[in-house]
Amino acid sequence: MKNAPALLLLILTSIVANAQSARRAGELYPGITIGINSTRLAAETTNGGDVKEVTVVNGLGYRLGLLGGWQMSRRFAIELNPSLAFNDSKLGITRNNLSQEAYGQSLMLECAARGVYKWFWGKSLPFILGGMSYRQPIGDASATVIQMAHGTLAADVGLGIEKHYRHFTLAPEIRYSHGITNMQNIYGINSVKMHAIILSLCLKS
Repeated sequence: MKNAPALLLLILTSIVANAQSARRAGELYPGITIGINSTRLAAETTNGGDVKEVTVVNGLGYRLGLLGGWQMSRRFAIELNPSLAFNDSKLGITRNNLSQEAYGQSLMLECAARGVYKWFWGKSLPFILGGMSYRQPIGDASATVIQMAHGTLAADVGLGIEKHYRHFTLAPEIRYSHGITNMQNIYGINSVKMHAIILSLCLKS
């Protein structure tokens, strides 16, 4: 983490140095992303279990990531976006004997791979995206909150627009990420999945 400012400066320098108005097919390009998350935990209870009540507290979080892309053709690109996501969602469980448990996932390492299809509209390039992401909890448990144990897969869809400037490209986007796999084995709970709406700003070369 001590080298993070130097790494960020190196990436920004590379983005500015390699920026251009249009990318050629076969070209690679770097980028960085910042954004906010609105996460939602969904728990499915098991019939016959001892769960009396399930409460979910969902909140906003933020993220910071890197981006690498390959412009396969004039309109289509493939992008890889590893990022750190800070979340504020918790799952509370009350048992029939009134004992309570709390689960959360405050910090996650996420790697998203997606295809991006663009079409031309003046100097702006609207785009749609679709792909998959894998999230791995890496936060430490606290005295009151148990961190989610398992990584999870999610299906992603979204849209955005690229705006080219002289030295860089800005690309705001909104993405919906639908959790597919279970994040935690809990007695009386069939599955715990996380869904998210992500609003991010990408700075690309």
